[in-house]
Amino acid sequence: MISYAIKRSCELKTSIIEKDEYETGERALLNLGHTFAHAIELGLGYGNWLHGEAVGCGLIQAAELSRDILGFPYKDIDRIRYLVDKIGCPNRMPNFSLERFIDLMQMDKKNNNKLFRFVLMRRIGQTLVQDVSKEKLSKTISRILM
Repeated sequence: MISYAIKRSCELKTSIIEKDEYETGERALLNLGHTFAHAIELGLGYGNWLHGEAVGCGLIQAAELSRDILGFPYKDIDRIRYLVDKIGCPNRMPNFSLERFIDLMQMDKKNNNKLFRFVLMRRIGQTLVQDVSKEKLSKTISRILM
């Protein structure tokens, strides 16, 4: 079952990349969780967490931000947290200050001007790319860090 899921995931990802080689459309959705993940990796130092661990944790944080911005359901955040935990990934952000986390996220190449670019979810399977202000991002991160 796991090997089938991995194989199928790779096939789907390849299909998306082949259709959008330069990440101008649908391919950007593959970055779900990555804006948080890259900040985690940078802040901890590359290699302290595996990339997949950082992305797993980032998925949870993206779900939390999606809740605040788009009304993503609480039950689905719990579901994502459970699944990330079940595969052995960290499910809590590292103990960075709010300011440190924002500074790390500002280094992400996908951001433009004073906005942070995220893949957010309306529902599981319904994603979109959206720019988020520093103020809205700070509010979510502050809540998560409590």
